[in-house]
Amino acid sequence: EVYANESSVVGSIGVIAPGFGAVELAKKLGVESRVMTAGESKLRSNPLEPVKEDDVRFKKKLLDDLHTQFIQIVKEGRGEKKTFMDNLALGGRGVFSGDVYLGGEAKELGLIDDIGYIHEVLHNKFGDEWELKNFGGNNSFFGPLAGFATANLGSWIGGTLVDSAAQEIESKLSAQGTSMTLR
Repeated sequence: EVYANESSVVGSIGVIAPGFGAVELAKKLGVESRVMTAGESKLRSNPLEPVKEDDVRFKKKLLDDLHTQFIQIVKEGRGEKKTFMDNLALGGRGVFSGDVYLGGEAKELGLIDDIGYIHEVLHNKFGDEWELKNFGGNNSFFGPLAGFATANLGSWIGGTLVDSAAQEIESKLSAQGTSMTLR
């Protein structure tokens, strides 16, 4: 089961690869790009060189392939839900376009099962027999700076840890005969 708050932003089922071009700026500053690689395709989309159509085609195909995989994962995870399947039949109302929705609309679209706050949902499911542990947060003075400096690495590691923890919790709940999706 998937829950979200009314004000949760849900969706964003898309793939993005932002970049920038600084060719003219580099020229004005007298900056020359010097990159050495092993493998003819090792460097794609160098922001200090003009964009190459081959690189654009390569990245577009990569993004499209990732998007297709992402869509398949969502369909497999939500496919048994009637509302979700109805919305797919109606063209998806944009659920795979990368758009985002607040909790109420996400429920209407079938992206979530219900509106609920984590403590409320856990209490309704398990009574008083649960404990929520917070594995995040650094309350030191430098915590926000460290978080900013390592945002991308932290997001990747954090996502991996959350997925691992979610799998472990789901496994334990399943062993008790309870089904809940925490991702």
